Amino acid sequence: MDIDQDQMGDDVEETVELPVVVRGRSSGRILPLAMLETTLGSRIRAFTERAGLCVVIRVKSIEWVEPIAAAAKIMAHWRVVIDGDGTPRAQDQAVAEGLRRLAAGERILCVIPENLPVPPKFMAAADMVLHVDRIALSDVSKAIKLTTNAWPRGLKQSDVEGIELPQAISAIRVGATPAQCVRRLRGSKSAVSVDPLVASAPPLSQLAGYGEAQAWGGRLIADLGRWRAGQLDFSKIQKNAILAGPPGIGKSTYMRSLAKSAELPLFVSSVGTLFATTSGYLDSVIKGIDALFAGASAAGPAAIVFLDELEGFPRRDQIEPRHASWWTPVVNHVLTTLDSALSSSTRNLIVVGATNYPDRLDPALTRPGRLDRILWISHPDEKALETIYRQHLDGELSDIDLSGAVAISVGSTGADVAGFVKGARGRARQDGRDVQLQDLVDEICPPSTMTADDLWRACVHECGHALISTLLGTSEIKSIAVIGGNARGGRVVHKASTSAHIASAERHEATATQMLGGRAAEQVVFGNVSGGAGGANDSDLAKCSGLIAAAHLSYGLRDSLLYLAEPEDALTVARRFPSLIAVIGKEMEGLHSRAVELLTDHKAELLAVAGHLRQQRVMSGEQFAVLLDEARTKGGRPDA
Repeated sequence: MDIDQDQMGDDVEETVELPVVVRGRSSGRILPLAMLETTLGSRIRAFTERAGLCVVIRVKSIEWVEPIAAAAKIMAHWRVVIDGDGTPRAQDQAVAEGLRRLAAGERILCVIPENLPVPPKFMAAADMVLHVDRIALSDVSKAIKLTTNAWPRGLKQSDVEGIELPQAISAIRVGATPAQCVRRLRGSKSAVSVDPLVASAPPLSQLAGYGEAQAWGGRLIADLGRWRAGQLDFSKIQKNAILAGPPGIGKSTYMRSLAKSAELPLFVSSVGTLFATTSGYLDSVIKGIDALFAGASAAGPAAIVFLDELEGFPRRDQIEPRHASWWTPVVNHVLTTLDSALSSSTRNLIVVGATNYPDRLDPALTRPGRLDRILWISHPDEKALETIYRQHLDGELSDIDLSGAVAISVGSTGADVAGFVKGARGRARQDGRDVQLQDLVDEICPPSTMTADDLWRACVHECGHALISTLLGTSEIKSIAVIGGNARGGRVVHKASTSAHIASAERHEATATQMLGGRAAEQVVFGNVSGGAGGANDSDLAKCSGLIAAAHLSYGLRDSLLYLAEPEDALTVARRFPSLIAVIGKEMEGLHSRAVELLTDHKAELLAVAGHLRQQRVMSGEQFAVLLDEARTKGGRPDA
């Protein structure tokens, strides 16, 4: 916390007489010394000799405090050094002692990171305030010269941009050549930023279910081959895009496979990462963006930059005024950095973004010349799912038919499949045996811990959704399952026949009726309903309410053509208008009555399929269709 050099013994006094360069070299502090001398300029004499001097040095981060403080102590004698570490009480005591010493004409020093406050009394007493927050190319060159006795050749600004001080110090070593120091500097930057999972990723050609993104990646890899052969200029390659899709769909996996197949380093960041790896202040976030692109530019003849969670950069036209002064410079800096990276004839960067919500991106981000191609990644179909299973199983269950497991997995992502396989292996390890198909099935649809009554209600509920969907033709049923430990642990996977954006008013009503089919089925079979249709933002009631609100406020499918909200925001906007909420509620009651009427007419089929689901827990779309036909043929005698 505080260091009184008078109490450090005779070793310090003997060392003081040694030349600064020798002391800096022997302690590994040549680079911080060079940085301090550059920052001081003509003030260096006052810094080293003036009595009764109070100096505050603001450094980039906590990792910079010790090296800079050590360099300052090599350059001059300080009675007290305060580094901002320790408890508030200890800091207060150090400040009080420092001010007392200052009044007695002695020299005191305070080295504090930019994101921490300087004690007000200390700042008020400061004669000199220095900011050491960047590593200049000239400082690195000078440090290498003083350490190795030779100037480095080929050292570039990009070699030092974004590198942290501890890594730079460790790269410049006594006994090394200048070339070795430069190689270590470049290696330090790469080691910090390059995604380490690229090496273990499968080649892009082995991925499944990525559709147009996979085709785009294949063309990119082919063009990179032509570029390496001197047949194509890098600027002619279509090399910027955005991956869009739901969470867990495999965007990061895709990028690692792309980088592996392209034989290029992958530099990854996101809004969350920028905040986690910087102080969070405006200038540090902007510097973090610069460091990302600088590191990629210095990695070799070409590199890939992957910006995940792009929706974290807000649309500038939707930023609240109180936040605009912070976010607008950040978004503008991202845009100008992209322009520079994509138009440069020397940086050779491929820039790919990713988002779960492409409609929330700033339009300037996706304009021509920037990330102007959006590649949508959907949930994998059965064929792609089986390929993904085989990849993760890596030879296990090679002679086993996985079609049943695949059927009940429809709607899962690649990340889900990886989790299923990992869990199945864990079950097998626990029992001391090889993985079996049942292990996989139990992971996909864990055995229910519900009571018999709750299980039966859940089966009726899910089959109600599926039967209404079939009767109204809203979607194709892919699978039905009852999983988990509560009555909301059910799932119907279906493929909609029409996009919500082009569906008619009648189709919207049919889809909303299907959403209410589970609750209606409970009413038909039990004469009462549970709360399983509601209680969460992803519940049946929430989805149905949102769909009807969107029909009023987004799609122009009711009395007004006025557009007032995006579909996902329609219900939030509707809540501001009690009269509209009343209309939506009345519509839902009417649709629920329609669902009850339909299921009453088809109660026998409902009981038949629900009875089968209670026994098996899972049912494919094909099984569901067969059971319906059998129930109708037999007059609907259920097995339940």
